[in-house]
Amino acid sequence: MTEQGLSEAIRQRLRQKMPTEISAHENWRQHLDALAIADERHVRIATEGALLGGLVEKGFNPEL
Repeated sequence: MTEQGLSEAIRQRLRQKMPTEISAHENWRQHLDALAIADERHVRIATEGALLGGLVEKGFNPEL
């Protein structure tokens, strides 16, 4: 997220309120809306970061 230029303020909001699991796209969008993350670029970066984080948590190598 840092390398993609996501601001520290947005990264801070994501860190403080990151759920452990979201099972539906609409729930993820609601979560981002609650954090006031609506810009399409910011949503994409946050979503990609969450997906990568979930894979790393399950043991996937982030360098792939």
